[in-house]
Amino acid sequence: MKFLTGLELLLHKAQDWESNAAKSVSISVQLGRIAELVIEWRKLELRCWNNSLDVEKRPYQQKARQWCFYLYQLISSYISTPAG
Repeated sequence: MKFLTGLELLLHKAQDWESNAAKSVSISVQLGRIAELVIEWRKLELRCWNNSLDVEKRPYQQKARQWCFYLYQLISSYISTPAG
């Protein structure tokens, strides 16, 4: 992440330089490649976040399943008990 953040900062500074530099010293092709790389890495980061959330969700699902059976038994026993 530190590398990607640094690369984005470098890209921003280089784009500023490119806007003020002479056309004979243009680095727009290289900046385009760096921008593509940053975009791909950000997409990869978003996909990884989705997987990380799925991993974190599993323990909570397991705990919820235990409560579901308990609640089902509790409600079933309450319904089957005669009123009075």
